[in-house]
Amino acid sequence: MTPDSAELALLKRLEWAEIFAIWRSYEEQLPHWTTLYQERGFTSWEEWRATYLKPLHLPERSWGLYRVIDPARSVPNFICPPVRSLVPTLYADNRAPTFRELVKKRPESATHGSTPEILKSGLLTDTTIIGVLTDSGLVVVDGLHRCSAIAITAMRGLPVSLNLTIALADYEPGELPLFGGERRK
Repeated sequence: MTPDSAELALLKRLEWAEIFAIWRSYEEQLPHWTTLYQERGFTSWEEWRATYLKPLHLPERSWGLYRVIDPARSVPNFICPPVRSLVPTLYADNRAPTFRELVKKRPESATHGSTPEILKSGLLTDTTIIGVLTDSGLVVVDGLHRCSAIAITAMRGLPVSLNLTIALADYEPGELPLFGGERRK
């Protein structure tokens, strides 16, 4: 499985260290993430996020940075990540929903996490999310709230003015395993 060239344009190849630095730049300084990882017994953002890497084998994959050509059309069809805490409320029949399905089934997603702030600000002008290609399609690993905000905006028929890139890993046969919710022992 390869990225859809009608939806994504390859900009360059990346190494995992570059992608992890992008992820860090979006999250590490946010107080709600600091509170969360400290409550779970981790001493740093990096130590906490490293627990997400183990089941997904992200550092071992081949990566490319792609421009999302039309975020309003593409992002609603991206698939929500299999985050352990979301499965009981978001996954029907053990199938991960697209962001379109998420927004339709759960309108309260507009008020969850950082999504309201993103919607209020009129979206981010430039952002990078992280994903993996699987048998189900393009699964977002990081960027759930940003993708929710984009899908909500698009489904409301409002313009999506956004330069969106995605750090995308090579194809992974099957489905991604559940991840997240780990606590330090």
